[in-house]
Amino acid sequence: MGRLPITSTAVAFSLDGNSLYALDSSTLRKYDLSNPDINSVLPEIGTGVAISTPGSYPKMLLSADGGTVFLAGTSRVVIQPAF
Repeated sequence: MGRLPITSTAVAFSLDGNSLYALDSSTLRKYDLSNPDINSVLPEIGTGVAISTPGSYPKMLLSADGGTVFLAGTSRVVIQPAF
């Protein structure tokens, strides 16, 4: 399937399975899963979006319509429009 950067701490798949969102420190990133190469890092879509860090042990999920990313950690809940 390919790899994510080692700094990714939380992930959520898109509803269609063609992309995934990953939290990398304080940046929300989106990766393309449509043509993965098992031997390389997944290609990023865009450059990511800076967000408030949710804190330690972050969890992530997408809304049922795929339009919103929810992150929760030990410090706060972050709600971010999907991109």
